[in-house]
Amino acid sequence: MGNQPTLGTASPDPLRIQALDLFDRCLAQGDPAPIIAFVERQVYLQPPDLDLFRDFADDLQQRIVSLRSSLYELRDKLVTSCASYQIDVTVLLPAEALNEMHAVEPTRLLALVQDRRPALSREVQEVLHMQIDETLSTAAQIHGDTELTEMMYYLVLDWFDALCAASSRHEWWNDLPPLHDLLQ
Repeated sequence: MGNQPTLGTASPDPLRIQALDLFDRCLAQGDPAPIIAFVERQVYLQPPDLDLFRDFADDLQQRIVSLRSSLYELRDKLVTSCASYQIDVTVLLPAEALNEMHAVEPTRLLALVQDRRPALSREVQEVLHMQIDETLSTAAQIHGDTELTEMMYYLVLDWFDALCAASSRHEWWNDLPPLHDLLQ
C-alpha cells in the first residue's frame, strides 16, 4: 500500500483547522486562492490524506446549509416584519426563489410597500426602507458567500473523488497476478 492515499484513519485536526481558517479567509477576501493552494499542496503529499478531503468537504457542505438557512431566516424576518403592517411581500420574495433574493431591487419592494399601504407613517416607511436595504444587502453577501463556498466544496469533492479513483485503480492493479501467471 506504501504511497497510496489513506482513507479510514483519523484526519489530522491541525490540517482541518488550517483548511477551515483558510476557508474563512477566502470568504472574507472573496477569493478562493488560499484554499486552491492548500488543496494543491495536499494533493501532492504522498500519500494524500483522503479523510482530510472528505471531512473538509463535509465541513463545506455544512457551511452551505448554514448559509442557506441564514438566507431563509433573513427572508422570513423581512416577510414577518412587513406582514405585521399587512403587507405581503412574498410576491417579490417567494420562498422557492430564495437564491434570487439578492437580485430583488429595493425600489420594487418599497414601491410594493407604498402601493399596499400608502397611509403608513413616514417613520414606519423609513424603518421598512432601512430594513429592506439591510436585508437585501445581507442577502447579496450571503449569496456571494454561498457561491464561493459551493465552488470550494466542488473543488474539494472533485479532488476527493479523483484521489479515491486513483487509489482504487492502484490497488486493483497491484492485486492482479503477474502477467506471466496469466499467460500460462
